[in-house]
Parts: sequence; structure tokens; C-alpha cells
Amino acid sequence: MGIDRRRTKAYSPQTNGMVERFNGRVATEVLHVCVSNHEDLEILLRGFCFAYNHRPQRVLGGIAPAQCIISWLEKHPASRNQDYIKPAGRDIMKQVDEILDYANDVFCGCRP
Repeated sequence: MGIDRRRTKAYSPQTNGMVERFNGRVATEVLHVCVSNHEDLEILLRGFCFAYNHRPQRVLGGIAPAQCIISWLEKHPASRNQDYIKPAGRDIMKQVDEILDYANDVFCGCRP
């Protein structure tokens, strides 16, 4: 797949920019939403991962990460992990929308 594993210096986020950028996006786009339980948070995180993995990325030449994996596995079927758990499908996005709508209604109801 052309993936290089790199070890970075502990507590030095500047040496691990791509991961830190992803974590920052999770913090700004998911974690600021007030949810009523852990199950809703899990759904939001799974929905975020689905959206992120299906969005074209500049560093991948305009291809979505999910498409890169699918293409690679088609060429290397023996590399497929037998314990692989299929990620959330597009149907999770409906649940995400419902949670966000509810969170927005609750938040708007709290404003003076």
C-alpha cells in the first residue's frame, strides 16, 4: 500500500502533523456536540469516520481513503484480515443527522 510506519517523538505533536490534524477535526466537529449518552457519541464518531474515509483527500491524489483500501485489497486479496469488522455504512449518517438535530434543538432551547 505504500504505507511507511514512522515513530515520532513523544509529546511532540509537530512531528505527527497528519494525525494531529485528524484529532483536531474530531475535536472541533464532533466533541463539541452535547449528546445524552455514550451510544450517541459512538454513533457520531462512527459517522465522522465514515464521512472522513469517503471524502477525497489531497494527500492521496484526490482519492478517498476508503477507495484506496478497496483498490489495494482487490489487488492483494490474501492480505484481507479475516477478523475484519466492516465499518459503518451510509445508513449511519441518518442516525448522525437525528442526533445532531436533537442536540441542536436542545442547545437552541437553552439560549436566553
